[in-house]
Amino acid sequence: MDRLLIKPRENWKAQVESLGFFNHTNKDKIFWNEHACYRFTQKEIEEIEKSSNEIESLCMELVDQVVREGCYDKLKIPEAAWPIIEDSWNRKEKALHGRLDLCYDGIHPPKLFEYNADTPLCMLETSLVQQQWLEQIGIPGSQLNNIHNRLVAGWSKLVNGQVHFTCRDKVPSLLESIHYLRDTLSEAGIVSKLLFIDKVRWNGKNYIDQEDEIIETLFKLSPWEWMLEEVFNRLHQSQTRVIEPAWKMILSNKGFLVLLWELFPGHPNLLPAYFELTALNGNYVKKPFLSRYGENVSLVSTNHNISVSGQYDKGDYVYQKVHLLPNFDGNFALIGSWIIDGRASGILIREDDTPITQSHSRIVPYFYN
Repeated sequence: MDRLLIKPRENWKAQVESLGFFNHTNKDKIFWNEHACYRFTQKEIEEIEKSSNEIESLCMELVDQVVREGCYDKLKIPEAAWPIIEDSWNRKEKALHGRLDLCYDGIHPPKLFEYNADTPLCMLETSLVQQQWLEQIGIPGSQLNNIHNRLVAGWSKLVNGQVHFTCRDKVPSLLESIHYLRDTLSEAGIVSKLLFIDKVRWNGKNYIDQEDEIIETLFKLSPWEWMLEEVFNRLHQSQTRVIEPAWKMILSNKGFLVLLWELFPGHPNLLPAYFELTALNGNYVKKPFLSRYGENVSLVSTNHNISVSGQYDKGDYVYQKVHLLPNFDGNFALIGSWIIDGRASGILIREDDTPITQSHSRIVPYFYN
């Protein structure tokens, strides 16, 4: 695994925008960085793929255990959500996608940092944008990039009729993800509609959209814990199916890292994690049960003492053993490994000037040969 400095395409902005990716620059800071790329060996990519599939399998075992034992209180999941979770798991509702955050240096086994299981972003960048970059840059190599085809195939397994897409805010990164996913749905021959959450209504029997059409399937890019605070607290009374399914509440809660370590102690792809700091001897990372973009995460180690501010500082925390990201001349690189239709399907690299990956952290393309 190496980081190479390269010359970006002269017209790269126009090229990525032709794919629907406009969020490439944020306040004059480049989000999509073509001034560098990462080079892997085929063996390294195969190890990431194998480990990702292994971790996904472990996570499914954990969800099954949590549902069977009903230990939602360990994750501080509201009691009102328990029957919704159980129903979605017992009905074997399938997930479409998720993204594992992994630490990998090409030497040690990939380690799971957390699972963006509920509202993962950056799929368009991982799929079409990286593919276009590799095709145009003139570097001989390949990518682990089956995302697009597996999305199209995955939709066909998940739904039959119309899908409503929703999110809370008109945030560019959210809308770009939704537009891309709607394109893949259309390619699968399925129609869709877009509406914002505040337009969803309950008519006493069903969830309906602004045209009084019943919402049979709802794809959301809004966290489950927000959904349950809004009109969706009646989901257990409706026939509306939600993607990602409610059982993803278990995996999108960072407390699951503790339960996963308890279920599979010493697993080479996992890091020790506990609910109490006293259980860890030495350096640690403190993470809120529910947070995004690295907000309210603190890293305390011999060489680093970093805290990120945010809006998630009033809940419970998990303490995970420090395993620093590989540092390439001041660029700390995190691997996001996409799970599509239950299988590892592609990766992206996010890098930051600190060991904590945040919302502004850069995406850098990669290849292997």
